[in-house]
Amino acid sequence: MSKEPMFPPGAIVRVPFWGVFRHVGLVTERGTVISSKRGVGVVEEPVEDFAIGRKVRVERLRGTRPIAEAIAWARARVGQPWSLANNCEHFVREALGLPAASPQLRATAAVAATALTLVVASRGRSA
Repeated sequence: MSKEPMFPPGAIVRVPFWGVFRHVGLVTERGTVISSKRGVGVVEEPVEDFAIGRKVRVERLRGTRPIAEAIAWARARVGQPWSLANNCEHFVREALGLPAASPQLRATAAVAATALTLVVASRGRSA
């Protein structure tokens, strides 16, 4: 018997990784999760494999596409490659009929830009 809770079809689930990031996927009517994984691409896998031993939580995200269509859209893309422009957040949002976006990627880019600005500014003062 599985220790993971069962999630309803269409639920967006997430697991933490690297402390501050999260990986998200779409639960199917089969109880599997479809997601876009770095280094692998779009896959459909059991919840246990998606979780990799981490606690799975439900993400509060609703789309415009009916659940069955969202799952079909996602399943039709199994095998496509992962990229920064097709990461797990982009993938799930598109499956739901929402514009592709990655809040994690935006936040990471903003932090990196701020850090770079501070480094450049501090070097300018010491010159």
